[in-house]
Amino acid sequence: MRKRAFTLIELLVVISIIAVLMSILMPSLQKVKHQTKRVICGSNIKQNILAMQIYATDNSDKVPLNYPAWSGMWPWDVSYAATDLMLENGSVPEMFYCPSGKDYCQEDQFWRFTEWSNSSGTVNGEEPSNYDQRKQYYRLSTYLWLIEFEPNSSSMARREIDGRGNKNWIKTLAMNRAGEAEFVIDTIMSEEDSSGEPFFNPNDQYPLWPNNSNHLEGSDKPSGGNIGFVDGHVAWRDLDDMEVRFVTHTNMSFWW
Repeated sequence: MRKRAFTLIELLVVISIIAVLMSILMPSLQKVKHQTKRVICGSNIKQNILAMQIYATDNSDKVPLNYPAWSGMWPWDVSYAATDLMLENGSVPEMFYCPSGKDYCQEDQFWRFTEWSNSSGTVNGEEPSNYDQRKQYYRLSTYLWLIEFEPNSSSMARREIDGRGNKNWIKTLAMNRAGEAEFVIDTIMSEEDSSGEPFFNPNDQYPLWPNNSNHLEGSDKPSGGNIGFVDGHVAWRDLDDMEVRFVTHTNMSFWW
């Protein structure tokens, strides 16, 4: 006896049911995906802080210091020399980038930014081994590194940290209220739009830089960001609980 096949109407009903189920499940799946990226991001920040803590254990509680480049250093700029010390103590390149963005560490224009910039967009061969060069060359990360410059390294001082909370650039783990001092944090950045409101995704204006906030999650505003503290703990902070803490010489605002 021949088996009865689906009629067109029955097939359309089945497809409709599947479409309804997908519309119900997709938001939940997206939420789980975003939450997973938040967890991985928090782990990256925690591991980077741990690497600096390990280094500090053998160096009188001092952390790897940054070195100011000619640009004046945005807080996501971190020198080759500083990253060397972190990589030697447990960090890996992937940990310098939030998973909510693309895989920047695979692109020389970010991981080897100074070389890429100096060579008009091409990078060939090994990184420079000269220590003075490695101090002055820097990487573009998608985290902010609130670490102090090397003393007497330049006439260019760190721009001030504004707002509430700790306003000191970190140079040692031996500090009071270490659990309240931000150290390595998600990039939440903005420019003003034509109406004077903060615009959190300036990447359209600077397509060659990772100029957008982490954790946008398909929105025009980030949901918030992970904040890593000097004592090593990491906590999520909603955007509503953040404020502008640092403004660059080009009037780009960073929030935490």
